[in-house]
Amino acid sequence: MDTRTNNLSSVFTRFPSQFGKLISHRGTDYVTSVVGWNQATPFVEENSDRVTLFGYVVVGETTVKTATSTYHLIAGQYFSIATPCSVQGGEGMIVRHTNFKPLSIVGGPIEAEGRLQYISGCTDTLLIPPPRHGDPCFNALYFPPETNQQPHTHPSIRVGVVARGCGEAVLSDRVEPLNTGDIFVILPDGLHSFRTSINQQMTVIAYHPDSDFGPEDDHHPMINRTLINGVSAGRGDTKLTATPSVVSREWNDS
Repeated sequence: MDTRTNNLSSVFTRFPSQFGKLISHRGTDYVTSVVGWNQATPFVEENSDRVTLFGYVVVGETTVKTATSTYHLIAGQYFSIATPCSVQGGEGMIVRHTNFKPLSIVGGPIEAEGRLQYISGCTDTLLIPPPRHGDPCFNALYFPPETNQQPHTHPSIRVGVVARGCGEAVLSDRVEPLNTGDIFVILPDGLHSFRTSINQQMTVIAYHPDSDFGPEDDHHPMINRTLINGVSAGRGDTKLTATPSVVSREWNDS
């Protein structure tokens, strides 16, 4: 994987109270850019060529406008949309991802705890799942009080924003404080962990540019629960009667 990332000299970089374009990172078949916006620094994306935005509102009320829709969001809500668009009001994080056509999703506010188990007593909710196997996703990670997470790595870049609470990122050479609204970037294979004290808890919104999870043409809820002569039409003896067109990775409006 190509891991060229501008402006970063460490495997973990924190951006406290910084707005505008923060970093750009090139992966194997995508580019991830990270932007912070606030009242004084709105975000406008005019490029309509295979660009997707994943966003989270940390503070205040935000208006997201596309060519066809206007969304009014409050703190704790999140979105994925295709561009062009504008994001004004409030404060939050946007991750700009190329070569991916998203489902337009507006959700939240996020819940108080995660629905899935994660390492070291943490939990996770998959806020925006990959529409197809391998696509990007958006998560909410929950760190309860007295978390002391096991050090670990990720095979691709991770981008996060502290949605609420506070804690620390523990790195091989230092400890970084994390507070609500802080945006951070972890480079691929960067060893790190998170911790909270007895009086702290923290929720982080995390972007993954790729995944080893998601529906496939012969493995998704609709086809798996379609029975032909009592046998699932998904992975099994029953063959698909037609080859479906792939829309997630093809940028078209058909």
